[in-house]
Amino acid sequence: MKINILIALALSAFTIGCVSGTPEEHFDQGVQAFQRGDTLMAIGEFQKAVKLRPDFAPAYFNLGICYSTPQNRETAIENFTQAVKYNPNYTDAIIALSQAYARMEKFDQAVETLQKGLAGNPNQPSLYSNMAYCFLNMPANDSAIVYYKKAYLLDSCSSEISYNLAYAMTDPKYLDESIRYLRRAVLCEDQKMEAHYLLGSRLAAKKDRTSKETSEAIKSLERYLESGQGGMVQNDFAKNKIKELRGK
Repeated sequence: MKINILIALALSAFTIGCVSGTPEEHFDQGVQAFQRGDTLMAIGEFQKAVKLRPDFAPAYFNLGICYSTPQNRETAIENFTQAVKYNPNYTDAIIALSQAYARMEKFDQAVETLQKGLAGNPNQPSLYSNMAYCFLNMPANDSAIVYYKKAYLLDSCSSEISYNLAYAMTDPKYLDESIRYLRRAVLCEDQKMEAHYLLGSRLAAKKDRTSKETSEAIKSLERYLESGQGGMVQNDFAKNKIKELRGK
């Protein structure tokens, strides 16, 4: 049953007046409630946990997750901020905070959050990837490429990083380089169909492609069509491009 969010917030505030049990017990009960889909109860339990232990960073983080809806984004940010305050190297909280800012198109705050995170953990590829995502949506593609490459150097086996790096390379000057990263993406994860689609599209865009590359483009686009994961526009593009490639 759906409960109006204003009522939910009022009930949560009411329940924390008298708190018993340990912070860890309330935290565990909050996790269990969240897993059952009872977000209201989860919020109440996590609030009890931080009332008993004001520096309980994971409880603040989980509160932020519970509040991660468009109408409660500011409350989510407040809780993620508290999580990072009490644990400055809390990577999940740093990323969640930056993503909350990004969803509100507050990219400067998102970038600042990630920069602080990288100062404490310069070897975390997900921080670089999220930084790149922010730049990509500003848009500032060249900066996005720089940060995706930093993420790739730390985790070259991530198909997501390889794909996102290639996706950011929209300028024709990056065409050959983007193809290399897309090949890496499908090598790391053969079932990543969006990578097959983009690889086929980028190969088809090469004016000086070899016959081997033409065959590779057709194969990638066919894999994408066979997966059944494409939308109407993408499927039509792939079908037409295959016909065009076979006609050469």
